Amino acid sequence: GQVINPFVAELRALSADPYDDALMEAFCAYLEQSRSRLDKGQNSVSIHPNPRFGSWFRPECLSLSVSGGGCGGGA
Repeated sequence: GQVINPFVAELRALSADPYDDALMEAFCAYLEQSRSRLDKGQNSVSIHPNPRFGSWFRPECLSLSVSGGGCGGGA
């Protein structure tokens, strides 16, 4: 939620003027903070797996890439 929920507002702010250095810096800070939060979450899940998640949950689904990544492996 800390990564996904603010995304629309962050993108809207940047879209006001994508060439504005301050707006781009704020958006990049959001991306860096999101990466940090996702890495922390992935590490937590990897270190302390919760059997209630079952076999459908894959820690790699927590990873985020700017290039449009996400959960892979499914066809």
